[in-house]
Amino acid sequence: MSAEDSHKALFSYGHMRAHYTGRGIDANNSLLIEQFIRPENLTNLREALLQDQAIFSECPNTYLQSHLSPISRQCLWELQSGIMIRLLENITLLDNLLPDTHCRYSFLSLKNSKPYQSSNKNDAAATPTLVLHIDLDSGGAKLIINTRQFPLQENVLQFCYWQHQPKKK
Repeated sequence: MSAEDSHKALFSYGHMRAHYTGRGIDANNSLLIEQFIRPENLTNLREALLQDQAIFSECPNTYLQSHLSPISRQCLWELQSGIMIRLLENITLLDNLLPDTHCRYSFLSLKNSKPYQSSNKNDAAATPTLVLHIDLDSGGAKLIINTRQFPLQENVLQFCYWQHQPKKK
């Protein structure tokens, strides 16, 4: 990604709005999204995240985020942004989502990596409302509601969201 491209979004917001808004989640509490990552950014994003894998392996890694490459920082910034949160709320029909800003449950699942194991004793009660698995090979993503399920496949970036005072329906 060149300097003049650095301001362009990594994710396909327009595509997702057009094809997934209001779809909600299926009976399996999940939704597959094709082309989550803009195709022209897929290779650069995958390479940047793989280059920064040591930083992503730390949990929580907020302190280390300043050492990420610019594209990896942009990725985290976009996943935590109001634009992404509103889009995910519109797609899933959830409200009041909050991102995993300290990256306590967000991580990379790579070849030969161990599944994430938290050392926090309070984690049993900390089930994310929405888990986003971004496939760094295809550029697609899977949204999963109310799960502690972690990716089993390789080259997946997991990012989590919680709900603040969910509305009773």
